[in-house]
Amino acid sequence: MTRSSLPAYLATATLARSATESAGPALLVAAIATIGSATTGSYIVASLTASAAIGGPVVGALIDRSRSPRLGFVAAIAIMAGGLAAIALVLGHIPVPAVMALAVVAGLGYPALTGAWSAQLPKLVPAERITSAYASDAATYSVAAVVAPPLATALVAVSATAPLWLTVVLLVASMVLLRIVPLPRREAGAHPVTLRQDLRAGLGAIVGRVALRR
Repeated sequence: MTRSSLPAYLATATLARSATESAGPALLVAAIATIGSATTGSYIVASLTASAAIGGPVVGALIDRSRSPRLGFVAAIAIMAGGLAAIALVLGHIPVPAVMALAVVAGLGYPALTGAWSAQLPKLVPAERITSAYASDAATYSVAAVVAPPLATALVAVSATAPLWLTVVLLVASMVLLRIVPLPRREAGAHPVTLRQDLRAGLGAIVGRVALRR
């Protein structure tokens, strides 16, 4: 990654993480405005976040093994955006369990835009710049967490589902910017470890570290 291309990576990260940070509050507020129940909204949010947590190791392993990581990220963004758009269209019109199922699908794209995206930095940045690159990457989480949730929730004044549409727009914008981030393709046979070994290592890392286990 050249110095001039780092802003493209960070801009994509900021948009994507603004989407992930706003998704939960947007779902909750939209559910309250549409269905009138915070409890129901919390179930929908839990479906999204549980799917993201459980699917994280699988999504990360699949992207690591992909010949074209770019396509993996595009697929993840499309899944999350499609799931949230579907919820915005049907919320209040179909049974809550069906909405929760859509949230589970949307949540599968979540981890690709957080940890899996950060994991691309060592492949893109020279070793002598990796510390500053990680610091800049961490800042995108902070910016997204501060700006996106209140902006999404405020949009409920426009319409009941406007918060969800903001998240969808942020996801689509990050997909557009993804085109200019120089993600390298991987050579065939460059990942000799099996998927099962990858998953075992990932789950072992979670279980073996107190902070991650919590």
